[in-house]
Amino acid sequence: MPSLNKRTIAIMQPTYMPWVGLFDLYDQVDVMVWYDDVQIVKRSWDCRNRIKTLKGEQLLTVPVFKNKNRDNTKFNNASINYEQNWSRKHLQALRLNYKKSLNFEVMDSWLTPILQEKYETIADLNISIIERFANYLNIETPSVRSSELNNISGSKDERLANICKRLEATDYLSPLGSGAYMEEETPGGKVAKEGVTVKYQNYVHPIYEQQHGEFISHLSILDLMYNYKFGECLDIIRSGRKESIPCEKYHLHMEKLNK
Repeated sequence: MPSLNKRTIAIMQPTYMPWVGLFDLYDQVDVMVWYDDVQIVKRSWDCRNRIKTLKGEQLLTVPVFKNKNRDNTKFNNASINYEQNWSRKHLQALRLNYKKSLNFEVMDSWLTPILQEKYETIADLNISIIERFANYLNIETPSVRSSELNNISGSKDERLANICKRLEATDYLSPLGSGAYMEEETPGGKVAKEGVTVKYQNYVHPIYEQQHGEFISHLSILDLMYNYKFGECLDIIRSGRKESIPCEKYHLHMEKLNK
């Protein structure tokens, strides 16, 4: 349970079968906000992710129906296209490429009914999968959808700041990529201006034992979960965690990364 004096939140788009770094973020906070009423970005990880095969990486993609106005195609209103039998194709790809993995039998029996369910929107699918994975990993952080927080105005970091205010957050742990717009004017942007302490997730992808040759990072968490037993995955995820970056040191950190 969160401390009475401190409440750390994170706000993330609910992507499909996300990478291990998202679960590290989820594991660190008191409340996770699924940012589900924002636009889906074409060719992003919103509706797809990667697994490892004998021939290298393979994309698993969930087809969705686009609204006539692309700007209105959001996680919480993008209907999934079940005219294409994508879930069967995903399961076939996983069975073909992970059939010799250590945790194959457990994962296959556990994941099959999840993917065979019918979900109305990509938000419903992605959030259901992420939260079931979190339960598998023993991450107990409660969550809320941004669409459930009525009358949150603004865009970019102004809206993030308003979500923080609504949830009475004292601290905001941001994915590193959000710094590109949050840090444009002042450290921590509009979130910090509300008196919220802003830090950035500092994560180095752990190297673990994979099948099919040389290690590939930033795959879907599926790859880790097929290759390791229950109880081992969260320790591996946490092994990549470094000390969070204060917003005042964001630009210095990015300069070091880009050298």
